[in-house]
Amino acid sequence: MLNRETWIEIAHTVTANPLRTALTGLSVGLGIFILVVMQGLGFGLQNGVQQDFADEAKNSIWVRTGRTTLPYRGRQPNRKVQLRNGDEVRVTQEVVEVPEWSGRNMKWGSFVQYKNEQGYYPVVGVEPDFKGLEILPLAGGRWLHADDLARESKVCIVGGDVIDGIFDDDEPVGAFVNLNGITFRIIGHFSKEGRWGNRMIYVPLTTMQRLFDGSDKLDQLILSAGERDLEESQRLVETVDADLRLVHGIHPNDQRALRVRDNQEEWAMFDRIFRGIRLFIWVIGGFTLLAGAIGVANIMAI
Repeated sequence: MLNRETWIEIAHTVTANPLRTALTGLSVGLGIFILVVMQGLGFGLQNGVQQDFADEAKNSIWVRTGRTTLPYRGRQPNRKVQLRNGDEVRVTQEVVEVPEWSGRNMKWGSFVQYKNEQGYYPVVGVEPDFKGLEILPLAGGRWLHADDLARESKVCIVGGDVIDGIFDDDEPVGAFVNLNGITFRIIGHFSKEGRWGNRMIYVPLTTMQRLFDGSDKLDQLILSAGERDLEESQRLVETVDADLRLVHGIHPNDQRALRVRDNQEEWAMFDRIFRGIRLFIWVIGGFTLLAGAIGVANIMAI
């Protein structure tokens, strides 16, 4: 326990070495400040990345196509690679076995009108399994059914931002909205995390292909890896990638023409990165605090 003599000795030591005391205090304070700031930056970066992935299931696999950049088997570069319904059927029924899948088409900036209110929102054509591939918590109504696709029904599910933007206090479920000049009935609405998710309007993929696209083209194909671990999921990705490259005549090294993205692999990569960042932060902060502690010990030893 510190008595009066101890306090006097401490005060004498501090006043006898004012510069060293100030530098030691600065070192300790700086160490704490650096640790707090770097922790904040590290966790802020991690939360930002997690928010970007908040829309999608961790075990989902996203297939996108573009234009070829390399010649292959007599075909010239700059050729557009287009997914179609037949690719979805072949991949999911013949090439791999997956529990859930969905094609996905999108029209950005679609004109949406309800009564006298209007705005521009993305309209997305999907299939019923899409709800398990992207995080879509329903706040009311229902999701798409297989019958909606079979009948090419003009129904839709709208996001929270759409409701806030054009519905005011009206009940959205059962209401009719105009999407690019075509009347749709709202059967459900949702609220989700992520930057853009709440602005989406989902319609049956078959309806979108008939009314808006006029063809069987697909922008994307999304698959679920199910209960597969990372290694099994990577093998699934390789199988799908090889099949599509063979069918569409894409060079094995052409990364722009075809990309098969494994969310599970990306989650694992970012987890390793953030663990390294956290370790680095603690090491830097720890050494800074240690330098301050050594300074305090030197003062007390005099």
